[in-house]
Amino acid sequence: MFSIAVGRLVPDDAPAGWVGSAFVISGEYALTARHVLCLPSGSGASGGQPAATGRLFFADTTTPFELEDHDVDLDVALLRITLPPVNLRSIPLGALRFHTDDSVLAVGWPLVRPSSGDLDHVRAVVDSPDATIFGGVPTLKLHSPEAAAGKALQGLSGGPVLFRTSADVGTGPGFAVGIVRWNPPRPDGTALGGAFYATPVDAVTKRWPDLLRCVPPRRNLPSTSKIEQFLADQLGTAVDHRPFGGRGAELSRLDAWLRSADGPPCMLVTAPSGAGKSTLLARWWQQLANTPSDEEASLFVPISARYDIGGADAVLQAAVARLALLHDEDPMATQAASVDRLRERLADYLALPAPHQGQLVLVLDGLDECLGWGVSKTLLRPTSFGSGVHVAVSARLTGQRPDAKAWRDALGWSSGNTESLPLLPLTEDGVGAALRTLEPPLDETTQDQARPILHQVTQGDALVLGLYLQELQDASDRPAWLADLEHLPAPYGLDGYMQRWWAGQELLWEGPIASKGARVGQLYSLLACALGPIRRLDLLWIAKRFELSGGDELTAALSDLGRWVIADSAKTTPDTTYALSHPRLAEHRRGELARDGELSTYDEAYLSWGRTTLQAVQQGPEAARAAHTYPVRFYGAHLERAHASAAELFTLVGADWGAAWEFATEEFQGHLGDVRRAFRAAEAENDDAIASGRMATRLPEQIACQVAMVDASVNAALITPGLVAQLRHHDLWTDRQALAYVQSLTSPYERGHALRLVAPELSRAANEHVAVLCTALQEESEPEAVVEAMVGYVLHLAGTGQVDRALAVLPTLPYEFQQAHVAAALELARVLKSDTRTHLVRTLFAIAASEPPARALGIVRSMPGQAVPARRPRRGTPRTPGQRSARRVDQG
Repeated sequence: MFSIAVGRLVPDDAPAGWVGSAFVISGEYALTARHVLCLPSGSGASGGQPAATGRLFFADTTTPFELEDHDVDLDVALLRITLPPVNLRSIPLGALRFHTDDSVLAVGWPLVRPSSGDLDHVRAVVDSPDATIFGGVPTLKLHSPEAAAGKALQGLSGGPVLFRTSADVGTGPGFAVGIVRWNPPRPDGTALGGAFYATPVDAVTKRWPDLLRCVPPRRNLPSTSKIEQFLADQLGTAVDHRPFGGRGAELSRLDAWLRSADGPPCMLVTAPSGAGKSTLLARWWQQLANTPSDEEASLFVPISARYDIGGADAVLQAAVARLALLHDEDPMATQAASVDRLRERLADYLALPAPHQGQLVLVLDGLDECLGWGVSKTLLRPTSFGSGVHVAVSARLTGQRPDAKAWRDALGWSSGNTESLPLLPLTEDGVGAALRTLEPPLDETTQDQARPILHQVTQGDALVLGLYLQELQDASDRPAWLADLEHLPAPYGLDGYMQRWWAGQELLWEGPIASKGARVGQLYSLLACALGPIRRLDLLWIAKRFELSGGDELTAALSDLGRWVIADSAKTTPDTTYALSHPRLAEHRRGELARDGELSTYDEAYLSWGRTTLQAVQQGPEAARAAHTYPVRFYGAHLERAHASAAELFTLVGADWGAAWEFATEEFQGHLGDVRRAFRAAEAENDDAIASGRMATRLPEQIACQVAMVDASVNAALITPGLVAQLRHHDLWTDRQALAYVQSLTSPYERGHALRLVAPELSRAANEHVAVLCTALQEESEPEAVVEAMVGYVLHLAGTGQVDRALAVLPTLPYEFQQAHVAAALELARVLKSDTRTHLVRTLFAIAASEPPARALGIVRSMPGQAVPARRPRRGTPRTPGQRSARRVDQG
């Protein structure tokens, strides 16, 4: 169980058997439910006066408390403690946004008198993140299958509701996002229907803003949104349920490997494409993240071109930043590091012992999808791992590496330090287990009917089973759907699924829309031959070569492809990106194109696009600004797939191509991937020449590539927010480049400070981008960062002729960011005309009147043209500090 400071609360003079929990949030304070403090003479959650003193009992110690404050409506009490429990960690607060079906853990003490090991927990999911009870009081409505099955919740009142997101890093339970307050009881003390309620932490911090210091800053770790999207697509969401089953033995084996005292430090999961490696590891990571133990830390980093996490810099940055934060180091320290330096830092962190003398597992999914780089024997060295450190990887079996031994050899791992887990096709029982997870569920008779049918048509293929199960889950008439599938002729597997799908679509496309099938096929082929996500704007451009002439046709074709395509946004914009949902779909389509002699047509279309783009950007910076994103990002990868020579790849090393990367993408140093490709090609040609007794003619290219990589690292280290602001001011950088720099900063404060300097230099077109960045900082609960960002935002609005919008934005800030309201208003007052300034000054006076004296005086003295003389109070009755503050405000 967690070594966290959750105690059993006993008020002074409480009767025997009094039940309740509380948790420590700092060296001074603890939180509980108010009704836990109200002794029997009271009348429940809103009746009676709470006890003023009492004790918190932990497993091995006790701590006295005094009631600091309480809130009847929220049913929360703030306790002051004098002796924080030793060797137990305070629980950080997290004012996070929730989604229906997010997993949480409620922790507290059971009914019986505490003794070692009595701290208990109940798993639950968020049923409604915006529920209200008792006349509109905000609450989290939770549902626990364990409670619905009869587990008693009495004793959990006042305990924390714990939550971890896919971006959270570290050991322990994550964040306290709620305080258990009430469950509608049955006579036996269990929850009616498994439902119970918690007061959300964001309501608590609004009630007591000083508690915001117990909310740690949220880090904008590299690739967080991409990893979250990857996990959502693997695990499903509240509105997109993903059936999963049949891998219980594999999950148990992964657990046993991690927890074995003398087991090997490395786990290698191998299988052909589509066997379910990513889903297995994502599900296992989810189990680890939700396991109530602070002795295990788990980090998940997928390698996936589909989600734009395939390059060496993206993958290594994601892993190194998370490991740095896990070890209480600055994740920004390697922000501008070269790939070689990131490799060194990865090795350094893996050589450290796991935190808290426990277990650490780094999960790297999809080593076969490394884009423009490859695994090496120095990437992950198990002989150098620290105590308790484990690494689990998955890799697709290929012609070059057809078995686990070939992958071990590539990694430099031995059979002695590696446990191999091959994923075999699902058995009929495994198919049945997956069927039982459908939502809504099948009745037992239909399950028994479906199991052999699906096993036959899928041949136990996990990818194909997933495609069929999604169809079955959405079918309006499930028995009819199964009856149709039962008569499906061979071939089976993915070939059979595709033939069945195309046959069904052709029935829909008969008559005047018969040509639609050809357009859908062309789009499918284009996506299959792409080497990464492609923007809608770019997809429209290349689709014109294949008779897909407009946005409406593209939208219709994407709709027909349905679940085969993933988009990075539910909203369709020119920047929305698309990719096939699984690499095996691309392999299958490319196989069909090769069989029909069409593959070279599509591959050449991408290569030609890249050549044309390169020739254009060599003409000058204006052409670089106009370049499409896809060919800039992936031309090098297409050349590499076409086995281009070192001379061809070296054309991408020049400064003009680097400038195109800066203008067309949102990545710093992105062009270094192309530089490394050229270096590897030159190195390979030199090695071949030396081996055959010839002179190595590519040494100049190798040296030039090395120089380019060193120059890029030096330049990145020299870039500051002030420099970026000047580059934008003089039109040497675009809005997009400047915003990309701001977004690349990991620390919330650094991002906020950069926005303060950069936002005033941006054009009006950047409005929404700046607003999104400001909102993200508010969600990270970093008040100082919000202050900086909001100053930059309102100056940006004012400078682009949007004063009314600037004035309208400020009152919408939540109360906890009033400091940002004040700072932004003061800056606006300094730059605006007198009539608008008067309105702002009145607003500031109103804010100052509600502030403590010192703060109020500071606000008034900061106003433009204001001078507040120090005056003696009139003789007579002494005034309170608040009265003195109000008088000074009036005088100002």
